[in-house]
Amino acid sequence: MALKDLTDSDAVLKAIAEFDALGREAFLRAYGFGEARSYFLVHNGKKYDSKAIVGVAHGYQYPPQGPLWSSEFSGGFVTVLTQLKALGFTVQHGSDPLPHSKSKPAPPPTFPVGGEVRNAAQPPLKRRPRPFDSSRPPADFIPGTSHASPEDTLALREKATHGHYALLVELHRSLEAAGWTDIEEIPAAVDLWARSPNEGRRVIFEAKTLAEGNELHQTRSALAQLLEYRHVHGAPEDELCVVVDRPLSIMRERILLALNVIVLWHDGSIFRSAEGAPRGWVMTLASG
Repeated sequence: MALKDLTDSDAVLKAIAEFDALGREAFLRAYGFGEARSYFLVHNGKKYDSKAIVGVAHGYQYPPQGPLWSSEFSGGFVTVLTQLKALGFTVQHGSDPLPHSKSKPAPPPTFPVGGEVRNAAQPPLKRRPRPFDSSRPPADFIPGTSHASPEDTLALREKATHGHYALLVELHRSLEAAGWTDIEEIPAAVDLWARSPNEGRRVIFEAKTLAEGNELHQTRSALAQLLEYRHVHGAPEDELCVVVDRPLSIMRERILLALNVIVLWHDGSIFRSAEGAPRGWVMTLASG
């Protein structure tokens, strides 16, 4: 799915309703968008951040795929403006409007999000998983683009690298070949998660590309992300796995294993597991 697939004006109106219910700041933070600077959708006399509205509207029209995140847009503002105008909406060029205050509808409107009926005044949903599509490379990272936080910006920069994408494609291929199910990603968050074929255990995978001198930073980042993603998006029983494109140092492997984090590394042909890794689902993906 892409921006051009947005063809339902009602989906845009539902995104506007959620924006009004949550308020501008909370809406943009929930979906990882920065504030618009020049172009705004105008509806009933109010201005809205056009890119964010279009991204969230995509999730209303296509609940299984969910919203488009800022990193998935291609074509820039021209594409956004074209889609909105084609659906009958007005777009204006102007200075940044004042943030909308959170409305208090009585009763609050409800609408489906990802198959679930939501009250618009409720907190925003967690980012929703979607099937991983190995034919969909990430959009190029554009320096200076506003995202929800510096952490999101770093994650998006990582996901935009060719090596990171190639590593995920290899992991996805191996998971499918070994009979894993529910192979999904969460844009701007979980690289991949999937359920093992024998135990049905879900594993959250975080991929990192290594270069000279960055092992410490990359493994610390991976550990922090895995713990956060399990807490925010997953479940306490989910297992964690760092996936890298070259062997880690023995000390770093042992630290991660002591924290119950499995390490897989790709040697260019197959995945291999760190020495001392437990058997079970690991053996379906890697050679020792």
